[in-house]
Amino acid sequence: MKTLRLASFCTLFALAACDDRPTQPHVPTTEPDPTTDPGESATVMYGQVVNGRTQPVPPVKVVLVWGYFGAMFPPFGDSVNLNGTFPEAFQLALPAPPPADRLFLPSGGFPTGYFDPSAESRIAIAQILIVKQDANIATFIPSADIIGGAEDYALVYAEHDVAAGTAGAAYLGGPVVAGYHLVKVATNAARDAVYGAISDWQRQAADITAWKACGIYTSLSVAAPDATVGVRLVDGRADLDFRWLGPTFITPGAPAGPPTCIPPMDPNLMPCPS
Repeated sequence: MKTLRLASFCTLFALAACDDRPTQPHVPTTEPDPTTDPGESATVMYGQVVNGRTQPVPPVKVVLVWGYFGAMFPPFGDSVNLNGTFPEAFQLALPAPPPADRLFLPSGGFPTGYFDPSAESRIAIAQILIVKQDANIATFIPSADIIGGAEDYALVYAEHDVAAGTAGAAYLGGPVVAGYHLVKVATNAARDAVYGAISDWQRQAADITAWKACGIYTSLSVAAPDATVGVRLVDGRADLDFRWLGPTFITPGAPAGPPTCIPPMDPNLMPCPS
C-alpha cells in the first residue's frame, strides 16, 4: 500500500492571456507501507474542518461526489464520520479509482474538432462535502442535507497521464500524471482578473490553432502535495461558495456576452459562472 498526502492554501492559478506554455504539475509524494503488498496502492486525503455554523452541529460525515456533465450520482468511496470537536482533522482513504460511469472525456465539453478524443485520458472531478450522517444518499444528496464543503478544493482522478495541449490539460491547468490529484479552485475574482483578456483574444482568433494559442482559462490548478483541504461547516447549502470546476471560454467569432462553461455535473452544486 502507498499513502499519498493530498491535501492548502497554495497560490491561486492565474493564466496569462495568450501564454500557451504548459503548467507543470505538482507530482504527489508517496510513502511505502510495509504492512501491505507492494503492488497495492491507495490514496489518503487529509483535511481540516472548521465550524462556521450558528446552529448546533448534528452528526455529520465527509463524502465525495463524483460526476460528469449533467449527471447526478450518489457519493462514491469511503466516507468519514466526524467526532464533532472543531476544528477537527480528518483523513479520507481512496482505495480505488472512481467507477467508469463517473469518468468522462474532457474533449466532450468543447466544440467538435477542437481536441482529439483519442489523445485524451478520461478524468473525474469530485466535490468534497459534509452531509448529515442520516442523509438519504442512495441516489444523490438533497440540498437540505449538505451543511458543509470544501469551497477552495476539489479532487481529480486521471485514468491515464494527461498530456500538454489536450482538453484534459485545459481542465486542470496543465499536464498531470495518472492518479488522484487535489486541485485548488480559483475564486470568481481571480477568474475575472484574467479571463477578460483571454476571452477577447479567443473571440478574435482566426482559427482553432490561434484560439488555442490564447490559452484557456480554467478555475482549477493542481495543489501542492502537502496541502491540507480546508472544509467549512455552515448552516445551509446556500452559505457555501461553490465555484465552477473547469474551463471557461469564448469561441472564435462569438458575440460579446457571458462566458461559456461546460454544463455542470450537478447544477445545485456547481453553477456555470455568470
